[in-house]
Formats: sequence, structure tokens, C-alpha cells
Amino acid sequence: MKEKEHLMKLKFKHQQYQDDAVKSLVDCFKGQENAKDKSEIFFYGNKLITLKKTEIEENIKNVQKRNGISYTKAKSLDEFSIEMETGTGKTFTYIKSMYELNKAYGWSKFIVIVPTIAIKEGVKKSFDITQDYFQDLYHKKIRYFIYDNTSNMEKNNIANINLFVSDDLIQVMIINFQSFNSDLTNILYKELDLLQSRRPIDVISSVNPILILDEPQTYGKETKRTLENFNPLFKVRYSATHKKGEEYNKIYKLDAIDAYNQKLVKKIYV
Repeated sequence: MKEKEHLMKLKFKHQQYQDDAVKSLVDCFKGQENAKDKSEIFFYGNKLITLKKTEIEENIKNVQKRNGISYTKAKSLDEFSIEMETGTGKTFTYIKSMYELNKAYGWSKFIVIVPTIAIKEGVKKSFDITQDYFQDLYHKKIRYFIYDNTSNMEKNNIANINLFVSDDLIQVMIINFQSFNSDLTNILYKELDLLQSRRPIDVISSVNPILILDEPQTYGKETKRTLENFNPLFKVRYSATHKKGEEYNKIYKLDAIDAYNQKLVKKIYV
């Protein structure tokens, strides 16, 4: 008799602070039309923001007021900062944000940028273990892949990039910043026969992806400059320790003291 296979399914506890962080980002674009309501044939990129700058600025002010954050006029309105203490589910939160942004505005192209290969693998693991949970919650799955900047992965990368730009599912590329910094040997900046003599970076940038910046305080000047090569719709910075002066449009804060008071971090007893 064949034994039945029992698969262990992880259960995730609802955390209000994570929902608050998600809602804070979504509400920054309150009033934006849902792209799904006015879709264009054969274009699956993120539709451009139709809100006026004054409307986005007012939304940001309202979110900051709700979260007890002092308003500071930012140079631009295309970058947002979310402060979350380590161990409070930062990755889970930005995955849920992708679903909610898609639900509210139809945006479906995201790039998660991380500082190291180890973190890149950890982020992929988070997508792996949460996909069933989010499937039950939103009745759809995210298609995600790791971009590997090696010549032997060229065909696989190109296949993934083609799906990234031409499919209407929520699509996520996970990449460490060393893989896209300017370099003559970088596949992203080469014209490829597999892309009809186009450069991968030009194909990706054509869909105006939303950039999720994981631990951006570790990024150097070159990385910050080359982020613009992706032609992002906007950027969202997630970190426990943002650099001073780089907390652009901070819209949510859960620092170490908040996390401790809410019993969200483990205590050590001696």
C-alpha cells in the first residue's frame, strides 16, 4: 500500500504593522487610475502615474501624518522609504505590497535589488515559502526569477526577461546590484541576437518597473546612478537603518524601540 504524502504547509500570522506598511505605500498613489480598467493591447508594462505632483505630495503628507512622521519636503516624489526593524518581516511586507499595488493600480512589473548573493537567495526563498499563502489570499501567483549575470546563463536570462516584459502576470526579477553596475562584460548592456539585437536593459526599462531596494544603505554611488538605467516608475527603499539624509519621503517607521515595545523581537534571558 502506497503511503500518503503529507506536505507541510507554513501558516503565517496576520500582523497589523505589516498591513500598515503596505497600506502606507498604496495610499501614496490614492486617486491613480487602475491600469486594468484602461488596458492597452499587447502592452504589459506598468502604466505611467497620472497623478499630479501636488496630488502625490498631498497623499504623502496624509500618510506621514497618520503614521506620526514629520513632513520633510523631498527633492523628488519617485522614491519612498519604509523603515522596518530586522526580523519583523520586511520581505513578506514588500511581497504583499506588490499584490496590493497590482490590485489597486494594475502595476505588475517589479525588480527586487539586494546587496549580496546570499540575500538574493534568501529573498527567493521567501517567495518560495509564501506563494501558497498569497495564492489563497489573492487568487493569483507571482512569477519570480533570479537574474544571474553569467555567460552560461544567457539563454535562461533572456527567456526570463522576455516573459517579464510580455506576460500580464505579476512579474518579479530578483537581482544583486553587482549584476547590473556598468561593465563592458555585463550581458545587460550587450546587444543580443536572442533579443533581436536589443540590449536586455533596454527591454526591461521599456516596462517602467517598480524598484524594491532591499538594504539601500549599502549601495555605492555607481549603483545609485545605474538604478536609473531601469527607467523605474518609482523606487521603494526598505531598511532598518537608512542612511542619514537618504530617507526620501519616509512613509512608515517601525524602529527597534517600536518593535521591542510591540514584542516583535525576541528577548534573551540569562
